[in-house]
Amino acid sequence: MKRFLCVPLLLLAAGCTAAQDNIEQAAESLTREQPKWLFTGPENACPADVMTDYPMPVRYLGEVCIDNPKKCVDGCKAGNGNDCFALALAVEPLRGHTKTADRLFYRACSLGIVSACSNRAASMNTAETACQVRTYEKACNRSDPWACLTLGMYLARGMGVERDLPRARRLITESCELVDDEEWCGYGLDMLMEIDRIERKQRERLIAPDAGSDSLLRR
Repeated sequence: MKRFLCVPLLLLAAGCTAAQDNIEQAAESLTREQPKWLFTGPENACPADVMTDYPMPVRYLGEVCIDNPKKCVDGCKAGNGNDCFALALAVEPLRGHTKTADRLFYRACSLGIVSACSNRAASMNTAETACQVRTYEKACNRSDPWACLTLGMYLARGMGVERDLPRARRLITESCELVDDEEWCGYGLDMLMEIDRIERKQRERLIAPDAGSDSLLRR
């Protein structure tokens, strides 16, 4: 996922600092005031339960909200999923505002941004693995590349779901095809190599002789 980076040039430094200050102030205001339109409902609600059947395309990312946070706050409040998602991406890197970012991702998810559902699931703790798996499953079915990659990892490692190496391999490969980006596909390649190692160890265990057959061979 791309992140906004301030360009370290003297001519841009003042404007960059001002933009960062603006988004930090917006995040601080949301965190302090906890408006009902954003903070209604349980903190650990599962994004899979509010994921829509008709996803909306992601039209812009966090840099839009860093430049104009008020537009994004107003748009998110009014029900614009893209504004909620972009605002969440802008707020997420700021220290002390993790819960606010989670709420923004969740609201964006409920408004049709599938990638926001995956983002919200990613920040859940290990006690909520079942919700994560359900979310990644539904999001991958809606062609979210991160969800497919993460679900593939869970299937490869048996995290909250029964290990299924063939399906893990298919989902990780599908994730790369959905994005067509070298860096992204590099993460998938690492996972595919991990699956290769797991399969190799499984084969070695299958062909390793037990103590009885080994003793017979030595007679």
